[in-house]
Amino acid sequence: MKYIFLIVFSLLFISCAEKPAPAPTPEPVLIQKIEHSDFMSNMIEEYSLSQENLKKIQFYTSNEIVLSKQSQVESIKISKGVLFVDKTNSSNEIIIKASTPCLFVKGDKKLITVLFDNNVKLNFVNPCANGCMTNSRYYLAAENWADKTGTLELNGVKYKALGMSAETYLTIDKKSLNNNNVESVILKGKLLQ
Repeated sequence: MKYIFLIVFSLLFISCAEKPAPAPTPEPVLIQKIEHSDFMSNMIEEYSLSQENLKKIQFYTSNEIVLSKQSQVESIKISKGVLFVDKTNSSNEIIIKASTPCLFVKGDKKLITVLFDNNVKLNFVNPCANGCMTNSRYYLAAENWADKTGTLELNGVKYKALGMSAETYLTIDKKSLNNNNVESVILKGKLLQ
């Protein structure tokens, strides 16, 4: 009898409990897709990007840039009738890794200047600015590119751009937003009358 009373009391307690709330209506699904995109010459016009807009975009390098400066110091010393010539070679390198962030300083369809840390400013040039039929990336600008080595000036000092530097161009993060609204209707069907 005791167990029957417990069962009846449990059933009454369960029946008085609150019913679960219906599931909320689903919100529209927002899909964000981030792409690391080449910064192409047509983007300035296509997206109506002003100088101020470009300063708000995070730029990156596509490949590693290696800038090298070689110098040779020669000192002469005479001791006990012997001429001593001491040649000291030194090199200075600046390495900018692939995907290093940089900021837009100024630019147009032909040339863009970007800023890295330590006040390092580099120019990137659009080789198709003077009449190519296609859109182009902005590549590292240097003088006298030969065998993937070029010369550029950095804060008044000449450096050699080496390695993959000749193939380095600017990229940006491009995010596409696609709004997908999903409305579901469950049809009950039609019966003959």
